[in-house]
Amino acid sequence: MADAVTTQTLLNGNRHLVMKFTNLSDGTGETGVKKVDAASATNGVVVQGQTITPGVHLKVTKVKFDVAGMALRVQWDASSAQDMMILAGYAEMDFRDTGGIQNPGTAALAGSTGSILFTTVGQTSGSSYTVELVMTKGIPQS
Repeated sequence: MADAVTTQTLLNGNRHLVMKFTNLSDGTGETGVKKVDAASATNGVVVQGQTITPGVHLKVTKVKFDVAGMALRVQWDASSAQDMMILAGYAEMDFRDTGGIQNPGTAALAGSTGSILFTTVGQTSGSSYTVELVMTKGIPQS
């Protein structure tokens, strides 16, 4: 068996990306699963006929979560994934006033892609999470 997981894109605009993720665990869990692909053309913006992806310029501006029976490591994808935050319990966090949580970038984090990974910790059968990420695309201007 495997965990029952879903990924939904609630909004994919020129500036904002809102996604919702769920997991009902059978105890298997997830390790380094790419949930947000910052290099995907699907998450990009078309500028003068060219699709530009946010990559390392993707920022997390708001997080709503309900994590029960386990913890969830939300990580930046890189050669060695780096924790962005560890979620447990229920809360809503708003980072808009501080400009959002930024990827450390390629200088500080080798192999950084800007994508977001999930890793569950301490899951058992019946553990679950629901996470909604509000992100700003931060397409670089030339």
